[in-house]
Amino acid sequence: MKDARIYLSMILGLAFFISSCDKVEEEEIDTSFAEVESQADDAFSEVDGIAQSSLTYYSVGGRTAEEGDSLIWCATKSINFETKTITIDFGDGCEGLHGRIRKGKIIITYTTFFFLPGAEITITFDNFYINDIKVEGTRIFTNISESLETNPTFQVELVGGKLTWPDATFATRESDFIETWLRAPNPFNDQITIEGSASGSNRQGTQYTMNITSPLILKRSCWATRAFIPVQGIKEIEANEKLITVDYGDGSCDRLVTITVDGVSRIIEVARGQ
Repeated sequence: MKDARIYLSMILGLAFFISSCDKVEEEEIDTSFAEVESQADDAFSEVDGIAQSSLTYYSVGGRTAEEGDSLIWCATKSINFETKTITIDFGDGCEGLHGRIRKGKIIITYTTFFFLPGAEITITFDNFYINDIKVEGTRIFTNISESLETNPTFQVELVGGKLTWPDATFATRESDFIETWLRAPNPFNDQITIEGSASGSNRQGTQYTMNITSPLILKRSCWATRAFIPVQGIKEIEANEKLITVDYGDGSCDRLVTITVDGVSRIIEVARGQ
């Protein structure tokens, strides 16, 4: 249970949204694709956290854990042990940590306990929203660890991902990541590495592809400075015949990243979660 909650907290740390401290002229550098990628990361990472929190809550073994997780405390929770289905119903809307309002349902099916090799978790949505942004798609976690003695490793896929804003504009995303939880003797030093690629379209309908060229690293030790995002690693986004590079730095516990387009670089600050 303790390990599951630590992993949940680490997964939540993946939620991030890139925004500039200063306005940058569009002709100099266009960060819109990086922003859409980060909004998708933010939304689907939050969903991952809700799912893991739900699995921890029920312990996927017939008993219910103690209430208290801020992600699901205001939702109506139910489980069908025969079909191995958990339903998290936020109803017409309830406010969670940092003032985020979630509404609608998240439906989770599972084969066995999350940390067992071979376990598969599937997440779908029923009219689900985060702060008036509708979230759609199918999220699939597969535990590809060699054994319980190795670092827990998951293939994390997103099929048919879509975010729709109140003005009816939308962005799409498909992704395939490998996430590895590197456990340390002291959980304070745990890390998660993320590798893989994604593709989709921004709110203007322009297509892009994203590849992680140097593994993204999330450090639990950086929480003390409120750096809940990856603090190391590089991703590249190709769009409009441009190559956009997002560099998270050298591992220092800050929220600064460098975005480079056509040789023009800007250091921007990653906003704290709302």
